[in-house]
Amino acid sequence: MSNGQTSVSSPEQARAYGKPIEILVGTDETSFYIHEGIVRASSKFFDNALKPGWVESKERCVRLPEDDPDVFSIYQEWPYSLQIRVGAKEIAELYVVLCKAYCLGEKLMDCNFKDAIINEIIRNTKVVIDGEIYFPGDWAIKLSYEGTTHISHLRKLLVDFLVYEAEGSWLSKGSMDVLPKEYLFDIAIGMTNARDEVPAKAPWKDESQVKALYHSRREEKDSRK
Repeated sequence: MSNGQTSVSSPEQARAYGKPIEILVGTDETSFYIHEGIVRASSKFFDNALKPGWVESKERCVRLPEDDPDVFSIYQEWPYSLQIRVGAKEIAELYVVLCKAYCLGEKLMDCNFKDAIINEIIRNTKVVIDGEIYFPGDWAIKLSYEGTTHISHLRKLLVDFLVYEAEGSWLSKGSMDVLPKEYLFDIAIGMTNARDEVPAKAPWKDESQVKALYHSRREEKDSRK
């Protein structure tokens, strides 16, 4: 999707979506447009920013100077299509982009978007490339830990990938210069806990466990009870 305004297909949709707002992303202020009604329904961040009385609501413009326009372009399409669409990339770069998108979803407080990113990461771990399957690497993990908190579902998933699927080559000496200390500590805890499971089964391979362990939406619903 381009950075231009997203069209609507009927007057009814236009009324439901409301007028577009401008979102300026990155230090160069790349311009994006999303209809106010649909983005406020999707993101608590935008819903709060566009409430009456705030300067963003008056100017109809929200600035995200610290974010990546390429990553935000993934989010721009999300409220309309409910699909995660990333252009063709090498698998290592793909995981970096997906993890950055999850961190954006964390900032924008969009649980459904974060859960869709989790599903997309898991889906790609099942894709066989030249006889091999691949998991998020050092830089994807580093960026994920920088953009999330200790209770992040993405962090848990990244730790579980190593705990349940690790080979000796996964943690090389070079990794120590990149990987966060928190991640290494989380691995130690995860491996200790996994020893009690006989047999130890990768939980992300069980669809009934994915929502319980890695999705944010379930947690949000529970908090409303």
